Amino acid sequence: MVRTAEIRLISENGEETVVAIPLGILRDLGVKPGDEVFAHRLEHGEIKLSRFSPELQRELDIGRKLMDEYRETFETLVKS
Repeated sequence: MVRTAEIRLISENGEETVVAIPLGILRDLGVKPGDEVFAHRLEHGEIKLSRFSPELQRELDIGRKLMDEYRETFETLVKS
């Protein structure tokens, strides 16, 4: 389902801006105030909001750790 709603810019705080998102949109995302969400930049100036995924974050952390641990091996593979 695609839902369109007006999102208002409420205030600015340094490098961040607080926005007001209608509760219906938040319910559709399965989030509540205080939860973390990702903002994904799409084409043509669009932004997609998605729920924060602790599992995805864990997987990304493991990947970063492996890249750091085996950096020389990966660099050798790239050169060959």
